[in-house]
Amino acid sequence: MKLCHLKSLLLILTALRLQASCGVAMDMPSNVSNRAAEGFTDPKALALAEAAARGDVRALERLVKDGADVNYAGRLGITPAWWAIRNRNKKGFEWLLAHGANPNPVVQSITIMEMAAGYEDSEFLEIALRYKPNLNLVSRATGNSALDSAVAYSRKHNLELLVKAGADLNQTSGVSPVVTAARLSRYDYALLMLQAGADTAKIIPDGPNGGQNELAYTISHGLINPDTDAFEWRERVIRFLRKQGIEAHPPPNERQRSKPLPPDLR
Repeated sequence: MKLCHLKSLLLILTALRLQASCGVAMDMPSNVSNRAAEGFTDPKALALAEAAARGDVRALERLVKDGADVNYAGRLGITPAWWAIRNRNKKGFEWLLAHGANPNPVVQSITIMEMAAGYEDSEFLEIALRYKPNLNLVSRATGNSALDSAVAYSRKHNLELLVKAGADLNQTSGVSPVVTAARLSRYDYALLMLQAGADTAKIIPDGPNGGQNELAYTISHGLINPDTDAFEWRERVIRFLRKQGIEAHPPPNERQRSKPLPPDLR
């Protein structure tokens, strides 16, 4: 592969990593759909990836019969199934999974499960879940899991699907998904995970705030418009924590709410 082509692919995948970390909409139009040749040097794998990206089942069947490997790892570890979901083709993605493609290839980029959990269309995640993926795989490139992706992209139904499927709510390589949700003022997501068994007692390990409850600390340092739904959900989280023996309080300088609380919080 020419150096300029490899650099192009690296730039594409770097952009994907930035999407995952910066919250750019994952459903933006793809700029990689016609660039499979930069990721797959093997002709059969290239043809398989391209067929999957356009959902051409007949071509997929023919190529696999002729020896194409559904788990061929191209540049940065990307596979035909990775390519299919990156190009948002459900038919090609599911066909490959149904014929033995790994839903958790180790890639130096955003993972299949991160994409499935981050897309607005939940059918991608529903497809992936049918093939028993590792729900807790953390990307080597982004440091994120599928749960992190669902929270970061505000995909509540995807979060519900992952919780129902048994994703580990306490497995993390850094900040827990519950705390991430709180930092984003998505306290409805935080409460959903807490009610499903997420750890309420995670402590900040070191630094000037070491020893403090991480979620309580996040609540006390995150200003919220008091007249929004986020304020109400935060209050529900605070009351949930209080029942667990954990005191959490809003920032002392937050302005007062101007309208009545909903009935369940009065």
